[in-house]
Amino acid sequence: VDHQLRLRFGATEVVTESPFHLLTADANWELDPEDRVHLGPLLDLYPATLEDVAVEGDGELRLRFQGGTLAVWT
Repeated sequence: VDHQLRLRFGATEVVTESPFHLLTADANWELDPEDRVHLGPLLDLYPATLEDVAVEGDGELRLRFQGGTLAVWT
């Protein structure tokens, strides 16, 4: 069993096994692909559009979705 989280956006795929933060206007969740039962807030984004991707100098990955939701891996 692997604990990967895969997000596909057309021909682009983001794959991670790391915990991450999901920030919305209403809440801030700490999610972990290994704890799949609690990934509901991320699944709730479907079918939102990915609007922006950024990789910071320290390696932080940020995905910004339609509506302002932000997924952040540090």
